[in-house]
Amino acid sequence: MSTSSQDLESKADTKNVDVGRQGVYDEAELESTQDIKEKSLSWQQTAWLLLLEYVVLAILSFPSTFATLGMAGGVLATLLIGLVTLYTSHVLWQYCMLYPATRDICDVAYNLAHGGKWGRIAWWASFIGLVLNNLFIMGLHSVAGSVALNTISAGAACTQVFAVVITLAMFAGSLFRDLNKMSFFGIIASSTMFVALLLAMIFSGVQPHPANYTGGPITYRAWAPPGTTFVQGLSALLNITYTYVGQIMIPSFIADMREPKDFPKALYVSMAAELVLFTLGGAVIYSQVGEEYVTSPAYGALIPKYSKTVAAMVLPTIIIIGFIYSLITARVIFFQMFDYSSVHRRKHTVKGWATWTAITAVLWIIAYIIGQAVPFFNDLLSLISSLFDSWYGFIFWGFAYFEIHRGHWFKGLGRTVESLFNVVVLIIGFTFLGAGTYASAQSIKDSYATGAIKKPFMCTNNGF
Repeated sequence: MSTSSQDLESKADTKNVDVGRQGVYDEAELESTQDIKEKSLSWQQTAWLLLLEYVVLAILSFPSTFATLGMAGGVLATLLIGLVTLYTSHVLWQYCMLYPATRDICDVAYNLAHGGKWGRIAWWASFIGLVLNNLFIMGLHSVAGSVALNTISAGAACTQVFAVVITLAMFAGSLFRDLNKMSFFGIIASSTMFVALLLAMIFSGVQPHPANYTGGPITYRAWAPPGTTFVQGLSALLNITYTYVGQIMIPSFIADMREPKDFPKALYVSMAAELVLFTLGGAVIYSQVGEEYVTSPAYGALIPKYSKTVAAMVLPTIIIIGFIYSLITARVIFFQMFDYSSVHRRKHTVKGWATWTAITAVLWIIAYIIGQAVPFFNDLLSLISSLFDSWYGFIFWGFAYFEIHRGHWFKGLGRTVESLFNVVVLIIGFTFLGAGTYASAQSIKDSYATGAIKKPFMCTNNGF
């Protein structure tokens, strides 16, 4: 992490190139005429966007992960994976400083492949991965929203009614085009999710017994329970990893900062919060409800009067996270249709807004169908995450490090150690790619074998 922003700026290609469309523009002149602002984020706003991305419903899956890995195993995995993510995110920032024209993760792939024919292939491969990854996450939030509403209302309406209502709310939020407006929503989402987690921890301790309690002691272990399979253990590690892996969004955040050199401030603030919340949330709730009664999300282990309260608190986060993923995906598509100099990208035009609305509408229709129609949706989400997040979370940044420090990989003891560590990062990435894909495919097979497959577009109450 020793490379300074000044060093990176001195090596950077300072031409303002829209990588996807290969244009060169006078950025300062264009920004002065913008109604729809780009490059407007402060580092504080960026910190809220990072918290918006990371302090999410997935935190409430950590207690079940701890039940699989054990208390000590869960804490160690959460802290170690978090610190690796902090490092790779820092390398990501360094790479974006080296290529300041980078607008999104697809441009990173283009540069890593050194442009040209292979660069365009890498750009499109990354684009497909980004769109698929984000569509499935959007579909997940459609499902999660229906679960929360069913829990609150005790199944007062058909699940599809709730799913449509949540999807429409997320579509409406996707109509915002400026990331600086999203920082305000980041404050709301992160705050309500923090309150939800805090309440879940408190309620798990004060309730007389967990939901569905059948008697007997409530137990927790230091390490994984006997009989834990390879697939179960790996799936638990992947759950932690994919909660941390948010680098797919970070290049878009950095690209919209007024001062990209300040990004590390936002990164350290958000990561400090993540390490504390992920670890405490998993450990406290797991210790209170035990391995016998833990659920994912964790509010399912609370008795009804408490679970309804927590479910209500997570709703704003579910909706806001959904439309931030939609916004980032729509921007990548929109920026390919209109280059940096286009009036439709900078001004409020009928064509610009009609195009944006059409893109987001199509994205949400597809996301809704995926979330509600795929009978093994959760397993398929894990498979998509294994195939793509291994690249976006680890592999990209191992290769990025070696490009940043080309010719100086073993210059001094510190650089040598860091270079060897990045070899480990690459090994981790490729291991998750192979083993994670195997575990996800095996989980789909097991789900079919046990009959744990939901019906498409089901109306049945899916709440707790």
